[in-house]
This record gives sequence, C-alpha cells and structure tokens, in this order.
Amino acid sequence: MKHIFTTALSITLMLCLTACSTQPISSFTGYSDNWKTLEKQHGPGLIADPASPIPDVPAPIGFKPIPEHCNVVTDGYYRVVNHLYQGKANLAEMVQYAKTYMEAEGWQPIDRIDDLASNTSVINFRKGAENLSVRMTKRFAVASMYITIEPQNTAAMGTPLPDLSTQPVKTGSNNQNDQQILPQAVTNNQ
Repeated sequence: MKHIFTTALSITLMLCLTACSTQPISSFTGYSDNWKTLEKQHGPGLIADPASPIPDVPAPIGFKPIPEHCNVVTDGYYRVVNHLYQGKANLAEMVQYAKTYMEAEGWQPIDRIDDLASNTSVINFRKGAENLSVRMTKRFAVASMYITIEPQNTAAMGTPLPDLSTQPVKTGSNNQNDQQILPQAVTNNQ
C-alpha cells in the first residue's frame, strides 16, 4: 500500500511541476549515424551551405556528412561520388531543396521516384556527362540525403567503371619497344 501511495504521489508531483513550468519542452534531438547531435532547422525550408564538400551539389546547412559513407574517386575525366548527409527536416523540405538547389547548379531533372511505404524519394538529374541521384529518406527524427554522382555512359549502360590502372597499349607497331603506357580509361574511348 505504501508503494502505491509513493508512486501515485510521484506521478502527481511530476505532472504538477511539468504543467507549472514556464519554459517550453524542447523537441526531440536526433543523432546521426555517427552520434553527432542534429539540431532542428530554424525557419521553414532548407538552405544550401556555401562550404559544401561538393561545389556543384550543395548540402543543406545543418546537415552533417557521415565520413564512413563519404568517398570520391576521380581520374581527371570521371568522378564517382557517394556522400551521405544527415540532419533534421521532413521529406517534403528535402525534395523541395533538391529540386531548387540542384537545378540552380545546372543539373537537369530526369525523373522522380516516391516510395511512401519506406518514406523515401529519389530525384535523378543529369549535367553534361554526369548523372546525379539524390535519395532522401526520413527515419524517426533523422533525415538522410544520399548523393551519388557517376559518369552518364556508365550509369546508362550499367557497365563498371574503367580500370584506372596503367596497362601496356599497342600503338599499331608489333615492336614491343613502341608500346606506350596509357590509362585504361583513355583506351576504352577509342
């Protein structure tokens, strides 16, 4: 009986103190995959961060890169980029952000795929010889934006990227002394 009375008194006291508080209860603070605190955005919508790691694909202010999921490979001709940013936003804000800021950077939209069951949207863009895919998901209080950039011809054909190692390439002569070392990526474009 004493335990029930103590529990009831504690609950009543907590309710009274919460109701009498003059400070608003803060919203849930989310955490990224690498346990960095994600702060709620101030004001409506998302804004591009001028210090984004990829100049022509700006990340939203307040979204944090997840280093374990960020990599860039380039050979001077092609670039393959996979980046993951996490922050706090709803899916509609992320979709509007991607459409607005990617188009402002010269990316032309190709298509959009929405999957309401998994709370995911994907927008595909093209600029020059590159394709950009922006996949946006909302899981609990964490918004994730996956950025993938790859060469257009590789994405369209579904073939692997060329081997960027150097290999001997025949120059038309049968003499082995006349062979040149050229990057494989260049020789595939013959």
